[in-house]
Amino acid sequence: VTLNVSSFGFFDDFSLFAPGNLVGQQSWVQALTAATLPLQVGGGQVVIPFGQAVDNQDAYKNFTATNGTIFYGLALTITNAPVSSSPSYFAALYTGNNAAGFPNYRLTAKDNGGGSCVFGVRITGQGGNPYTFGAGGLSYGTPHRVIVEADSGGTVMKLFVDPTSAPLAAQILYASNYIGTGTAPTQVGSVVISQFASGTAAISMMAT
Repeated sequence: VTLNVSSFGFFDDFSLFAPGNLVGQQSWVQALTAATLPLQVGGGQVVIPFGQAVDNQDAYKNFTATNGTIFYGLALTITNAPVSSSPSYFAALYTGNNAAGFPNYRLTAKDNGGGSCVFGVRITGQGGNPYTFGAGGLSYGTPHRVIVEADSGGTVMKLFVDPTSAPLAAQILYASNYIGTGTAPTQVGSVVISQFASGTAAISMMAT
């Protein structure tokens, strides 16, 4: 019997990054158009400022392209979110390396009233695949551990918030999105942190 063990994916602790631009550190790369307001690392966090007028810098990091089920997660603190049923995403997975293809498995947040917000997920950005939002309101300014499960086949996306134990079967879903009439992604190859959310539906968040 031969056992081959290889590494897949990555883990970044932003508290170990130097203050300043995220791009250029630990293989984070500029995505799409040139930056007018680069993503910044400060106090061990990557911050998306609130109320930007245009889509500012997106940054991506590659991993081995795969069509299998994968997970991505962030420790997030939301300080502002829009009142919108279709806000823009602040994290997603691109179908190819180097932010090529289309951003899928999108993560966002919207205002829930009463000083709280809810996280939302959608597999694609297509009209036939609207966001699914969690029912539980989350207080602004409170850190949450958020984990996205991007299922193989591209038809189901699951979201877990503040998981309490390691076994997947023991976790309670916060939200799940079924693709509907959207086009299922065939693979993923890079993760992106996006300030696109600041274009028309502003979100202010900190990722650690």
